[in-house]
Amino acid sequence: MENVGSGTASSGDRRSGVPEEPAPGDAVVLARRHGWDALTEIRDEVEDLARASEVGPFCRPAWWEVWHRYLEPEAPLVLLTVRSAGGTLLGVLPLTRLRRHLHSRVPVTVPYVGVAGAGTGSADHVGPVTGSRPVAAALFEAADREAGRSTLYLENLDPRWTDLAVRLPGARITRRTGCPAVTRAPDGAFADSWTKKMAKNVRRRHRQVTEEGITARWVPAGEGFDEALRALRTVHEGRWAAQGGPGNLGDARMRLLGELADASTAPDTPWILLLEQGDRVAAAMLGFRSGDSFCVYKTGWDPEYARLSLGIVMGTIAMEWAEEQGLHTFDYLRGDRGHKKDLGCEAVEDTCVLVPRGVAGRLLEQRERLASDGIRPGWYGPARGAAARVRQALPGG
Repeated sequence: MENVGSGTASSGDRRSGVPEEPAPGDAVVLARRHGWDALTEIRDEVEDLARASEVGPFCRPAWWEVWHRYLEPEAPLVLLTVRSAGGTLLGVLPLTRLRRHLHSRVPVTVPYVGVAGAGTGSADHVGPVTGSRPVAAALFEAADREAGRSTLYLENLDPRWTDLAVRLPGARITRRTGCPAVTRAPDGAFADSWTKKMAKNVRRRHRQVTEEGITARWVPAGEGFDEALRALRTVHEGRWAAQGGPGNLGDARMRLLGELADASTAPDTPWILLLEQGDRVAAAMLGFRSGDSFCVYKTGWDPEYARLSLGIVMGTIAMEWAEEQGLHTFDYLRGDRGHKKDLGCEAVEDTCVLVPRGVAGRLLEQRERLASDGIRPGWYGPARGAAARVRQALPGG
């Protein structure tokens, strides 16, 4: 038994449906369960808590499970849970053990303990599933104890948890990632945050799209979703090819997204927006409805339609749809393209908090401080240059 009832409740704790905050002095139970079967046993409870706490789409059992199945099949699971003395689930934090390559040209990996669903897969707004700051603090402390002598790496934490994570002994922030988002007033519109110039530009772009005979269609999880997902992949890869890159909707990611759609529970499910000119898909956007938010995960457009600024067109169509759905936050997740700022978004900063231990921790800290995206280092010099940086991070280097 541990008392985690001290501390100040966050504004999120006042949301309707969130389990009641434990009062100071209340006894609560903090437990650890091993294996992915442990998640299956309490999946419905965790999903209910996630929905009540209004956490993001990457703090849901469906994401953790498909992430494990398709991106990290060897990753074990340790499920940290906090319950009230009466048995009510108050918080969950899924941990796993992972390895990270130091560099594409250096065949060396370093181990660490991290949050399941983060790392590989580019998840944002990660962290404990709870609406309680004291419970979240207890889960971070338990995660640090669970890591033991291993490095603990809490990646892309939702900003509401940063101050709690950095209280851990030896913790330091290695990176910050801007996630552009905009929240409308309860009786307002997302367009209220646009400048007059931007509103005029949006109207002009929509007229151009209409004149081209391009129409918008939404495809929810269910029948037709896989076909829409394949269309998204085509335009996503086309867009990246035009910019000299490969994109990141490979076969494993496609299977993950298809199964995620099947496993999600309404209303928090994936949706795909298609912009079509007859039978031809000009652009597509995949997003997750999650609580009070719509989170944009992947987009793409046919390079031949680039002159129409379809990124702006899709964004404004999706914002209007989100308003119709009664949602109040439009979240682009990571990525800082200029049109997102023009659409009223401001960067909410996720943070990566590292508690390094031993040589592996020093190496991982060096790697992450030089990383451009959290998966791949940002330095691409000759192999000997990369090796030199690794040597510098070693004791006596």
